[in-house]
Amino acid sequence: MTPRSRTASVKRWNESALSTPRWSRTGPRCNRSLRFTLGLAQSEQNITDAIASFRRTLELAPQHTLARYNLALVLNRADQASQAIDELKRALAKDPQPQIHYLLGVIYWRQGEFDPAIIELKAAIAQQSNYADAQYALGSVLKARKDWAGAASALRRAIALRSDSPTHYTLAQVLQLSGDEAGARAEFAESERLRQRTEADQQASVMTAVGIEKLNAGDVQAAVDLFRRATAANEQYAPAYYQLGRALERLGRAQEAREAFLRAAKLNPGLVAPPIHK
Repeated sequence: MTPRSRTASVKRWNESALSTPRWSRTGPRCNRSLRFTLGLAQSEQNITDAIASFRRTLELAPQHTLARYNLALVLNRADQASQAIDELKRALAKDPQPQIHYLLGVIYWRQGEFDPAIIELKAAIAQQSNYADAQYALGSVLKARKDWAGAASALRRAIALRSDSPTHYTLAQVLQLSGDEAGARAEFAESERLRQRTEADQQASVMTAVGIEKLNAGDVQAAVDLFRRATAANEQYAPAYYQLGRALERLGRAQEAREAFLRAAKLNPGLVAPPIHK
């Protein structure tokens, strides 16, 4: 199993690191930056070209840890796990970041090498105690090792940091395998509750986005219908109420617009209602 949110985690680290001066200390800055940026772009389109671009970046700047990290990501995607592991070890030797330990642990896990996976994931957590993805991965590796107590402990720490359906589901499996049927039932139920909430959030978000397009195109009644469907899908989705208020105001239904804006503000105080003209 691949850990949840790994792509988002990688994107956040790339964005953060790119804004940090220490990633650009060495080598011909312009060429290196161009090669690195090109590699990032190519990694979503052409893996072979991306690998070549990251390698050229490292020829110009051997200390460019982020380029080495992304090279390892692409090598792993290309099923060249052993080369990816080598690149991550080189990156750790230069700059031991928790994200590098995490990725190395995940690759070891996928290779079935549980002992080194546990070492790397624990190293990531030691450096960043609130690393939810690392806690989840550690719990999953310990589950594969049939260390039920250790797996449950890691997964509960992950839930304390970020409660989501997959983590509760994995914890439920661990508890079930360990003989705790009551605990497993509770976790399966919570996993399903969170799954349904996430699904409702997604439905409400999509309908609100389409409603905004309709509103901007002048089809106000269609927008109202979509915003109402969004609030029906998720009664706690504040943006849908706010946009409903905008649409109702355009239709001259001032009182209904006020009620929608008030509901939005109650759910999210940051959504301040605009002045409504009768």
